[in-house]
Amino acid sequence: MALPDSDELLSDARLAEIDLDELTRYIVRHHHDPVRQITPEVSGWLDTLIATDGERHPELPHVRSVFASLADELRSQLLKEESILFPYIDLMAATRRLGDPLPSGPFGTILNPIRMMEAVHRACVDRLSTLRRLSQGYVPPQDADATHRRCFAELARFDAALRRYVHLENHVLFPRAIELEQQLG
Repeated sequence: MALPDSDELLSDARLAEIDLDELTRYIVRHHHDPVRQITPEVSGWLDTLIATDGERHPELPHVRSVFASLADELRSQLLKEESILFPYIDLMAATRRLGDPLPSGPFGTILNPIRMMEAVHRACVDRLSTLRRLSQGYVPPQDADATHRRCFAELARFDAALRRYVHLENHVLFPRAIELEQQLG
């Protein structure tokens, strides 16, 4: 599974129409799963680049360090979303369909985990900006070999996909989940 191409992704308008539990599944399938797959691949390419080009390109260890930090943060974030936040959002969606009262969440209001996720999203976007700066906008140097070019191309795609994922959660999923909790509460 590779990072999704833009034509594989649904528009914000379409995503605003689907049930929230369908939206959480969409996010896992089109954003979480690809991130899990691509991060070890990019890490491996960066390790190779440092071994082969590290002396000529001293920015590469910094790129690798920032990317590793971002990948670690994402692994933790995705796990929290999939094991805590998304199941509760799915429960709210099912509760709405069944007309049942909303059971209390393990974290009080849904605003609490959402605020935490948004803070992590801001940190991830900051790391992406650092990666973009360190890599000169993901433009490989003139003497780049095929691995270097592919790695930077995948970093650029990763950057765009992660920004899309953050936008989707912050501006589509989270506001809808907050609204649903208020309606059910």
